[in-house]
Amino acid sequence: MAQISFQSLLPTFIQDLEKKGRSPSTILAYRADLEQLLEYLANKAKAAPDQVVQADIETFRDTLLTQKYTPKSVSRKLNAVKPFFRWLISEKHSISNPTENVAHPKIEPALPKFLSPIEYRALRDVVRDDPRIGAIVELILQTGMRISEVANMKLVNLRDSEVVVEAYATQPQRTVPLNKPANKRLKYLSIQLTILGQRSLLKI
Repeated sequence: MAQISFQSLLPTFIQDLEKKGRSPSTILAYRADLEQLLEYLANKAKAAPDQVVQADIETFRDTLLTQKYTPKSVSRKLNAVKPFFRWLISEKHSISNPTENVAHPKIEPALPKFLSPIEYRALRDVVRDDPRIGAIVELILQTGMRISEVANMKLVNLRDSEVVVEAYATQPQRTVPLNKPANKRLKYLSIQLTILGQRSLLKI
């Protein structure tokens, strides 16, 4: 098999991404990540696909980690590298995929962020006189509902001391209990909306 250099193949791969409708930002990121890999391989005198073995990709990954790239950033770079080598095989520019068994770096889950007691009280105080915003804030604070779920609530979803979150995307319908602060806010708001003839709970 005639060996074509990475530098000759990369523009063709980028064109293939464009034909597939990948976003400009994705293509820009892929190009930058792959150029970084190719520079690394060139320094190891490896300029063609079949000169690269799994250990080369693993040392590239590990070198990035020692250069203070975060595991998440390195994982993103591997997400550009792996499709490139799969493409090389599909286009018959390589007979093996050195990235196939390369593991992504372990990404530690970020600790959840939460409000301090002072921030919690301050937020509730700010919206105290606004029925709509107050209901939104209480729902999020007291139930942990997603912002999109709160925004799409309707009057019919409100029951005594609970709300029904309708099914959407891959999420099934579920019932969320309300504590006293959230229940009080929602009952007051629902009365106002009923008078106004509104069906949506939060879109006034």
